Amino acid sequence: MNSFVPGVVFSLCENEASSIASHSTFVSAYSLVLNFSKLPSHAKGRLLDALTSNLSVLRGSAEGVIRSAPSEDRDIGLKLHCTSLKIYSYLLKVVFDLCEEEALVQGGSGGAAGKSKGKKHASDVFSWEKWR
Repeated sequence: MNSFVPGVVFSLCENEASSIASHSTFVSAYSLVLNFSKLPSHAKGRLLDALTSNLSVLRGSAEGVIRSAPSEDRDIGLKLHCTSLKIYSYLLKVVFDLCEEEALVQGGSGGAAGKSKGKKHASDVFSWEKWR
């Protein structure tokens, strides 16, 4: 799996940000995201960097489509950008959910990180629900 990361990162970084909407790029990125917890930390970092930076590039690219394209081409271009935005958002949400789940499991495992002196109050646990 680790040897698969450079190819996906290269594909994401060297092509247009909307290339994530192509079937092969999406499937490759999605398989890495599903196996995110199995990746070494440097591979996780590279993948997250590629996903987040392309999300940022997508914004500028969408602005360019809005400003320069005729209305029919603009609609097609914006649909592609909208699809790409949804894909990047979904992939990042999956990563965040997996990381949150892993943190909960590690925190409740009774390991060194879970051992502390004093009581842990329920208010100390961060809740994503109010931010969704």
